[in-house]
Amino acid sequence: MLAGYNVVIANNGQEAVDKVSAPDANFDLIFMDIEMPVLNGLEATRRIRQREVDLHLARIPIVGLSGNARNVYREEGEDAGMTSFIVKPYNKEDLMRVIQQLTAQMPPQNHPS
Repeated sequence: MLAGYNVVIANNGQEAVDKVSAPDANFDLIFMDIEMPVLNGLEATRRIRQREVDLHLARIPIVGLSGNARNVYREEGEDAGMTSFIVKPYNKEDLMRVIQQLTAQMPPQNHPS
């Protein structure tokens, strides 16, 4: 648990898709690195978004993470369906600000007080 949130770690993009697709999955927010092994973060995001469409699920906010500050990476993330984007290096305050912004839009029962 981190700052009142349960954290699940995926070691690659395919594992992220698998964890989000699990029958008992219940995610309020996803941080997705753009450059991950097996399946990159852009393709993993596309697959998660397609699953949401196919199954008529609510969109989970996905925050892209990248060490590259060029706008093309941010645009590719948005095109893939990412909700927001953070450039590395980032700190705890940067993460908490994004978490608070995105979870503030959720019903109160979905996030810690």
